[in-house]
Amino acid sequence: METSDVIKLKEGIKEALKKWTGSKIDALFPKKPQTRVILKRGLYNYLEKEDLKINSMVERIMLFVGDENGVINTDTAIDMLIDLFKEMDVQEYKIGIIPITVGKGEFVLNLPHNPLLDMLVGELGKVTIKAEDILEMKKMFVEA
Repeated sequence: METSDVIKLKEGIKEALKKWTGSKIDALFPKKPQTRVILKRGLYNYLEKEDLKINSMVERIMLFVGDENGVINTDTAIDMLIDLFKEMDVQEYKIGIIPITVGKGEFVLNLPHNPLLDMLVGELGKVTIKAEDILEMKKMFVEA
């Protein structure tokens, strides 16, 4: 898909992210409907809260993946970003109380033990998202 509509592109990315993460939450907790509701609500609220940062990040990335006319081939751009993700040196970050390791094609959330998280996710320990998983989200985005 090719586009020069920045707003449409940003909204498409965010919707694909919501759909993809929602399906991952469903798969992780098939027998815990209340947990799924709470985690999805938290995720969607977090994305809404961070909307300006997400928009800014997408706009900065678009400077590097668009052609001289501002047209972006989303299929090629996503493939290029996935390749960069695979090459990225491992970095550590924190989102709230959750330590995250990103790089070499993996995004790892190390879930600490505390009463609230244990009540929600039990002994999950960590969640790993690989570059191949992001290709699933790409399919959802390209289909939209």
